[in-house]
Amino acid sequence: WLSAWGDHCVSNYKPPPGGAKLLVRTQSSVHRHYEGEGMMTQQVARYEPRGSAIAAYNEEEVELLKTQIAPGTTDKELAYFLTVAQQRHLNPFKQQIFAIKRQQYDKAKGGYVEKMTIQVAHAGLLALAERTNGYRGTTEPQFAGEDGVWTDVWLSGAPPAACKVGVYRKGFVAPVVGVALWREYVQTKDGQPMGLWKDKPTHMLEKCALSKALRRAFPDMEDAFTDENHDAEPDEYAG
Repeated sequence: WLSAWGDHCVSNYKPPPGGAKLLVRTQSSVHRHYEGEGMMTQQVARYEPRGSAIAAYNEEEVELLKTQIAPGTTDKELAYFLTVAQQRHLNPFKQQIFAIKRQQYDKAKGGYVEKMTIQVAHAGLLALAERTNGYRGTTEPQFAGEDGVWTDVWLSGAPPAACKVGVYRKGFVAPVVGVALWREYVQTKDGQPMGLWKDKPTHMLEKCALSKALRRAFPDMEDAFTDENHDAEPDEYAG
């Protein structure tokens, strides 16, 4: 349903001369705002002072961002997240980029503190790869158990131990392969797989392998806030 919402969310702006920000809201501006696509219809323009990226969204959109896409973020964190999304031309309403609050160890404070992590999802990595004009598709995913034997269909009731996916890039003689190990990426609660990691283990592990392969095939995307430790996408959205 988030993707459907993204199709009709309305927000587009372009900074005009003089320090003011022109905000244009339309019925189909999300693609144009983030991906340079779509026709502008029923335009209603208004000026707002230059400032937070949040100003480009109405109250309903901000509420959706704070509860579903960037939960737990402060206004400053959300503004930073949206600025990064706009600079990278990634659409949070299309599940291309997320903001996640994680517990991280702070040496200076001698304990764990909650910090925001900006994470580009596999859909965002695919969008970035396609813009290079070098992306040529992927191999079919393969799965293996503890015995190391690869198969293209995983039929066991137990989750696979590993998944690998190859990405084809123009000019390369072979696909660039990403391998994801279950024990390194599975998200657990009380020692047990949780959410979609419990319900769709092969699907989730395949996404991790694909994200890893995309980063290896297109290393210039490393500045896109992709974190190898967090290839596993937020469980709520990785459907």
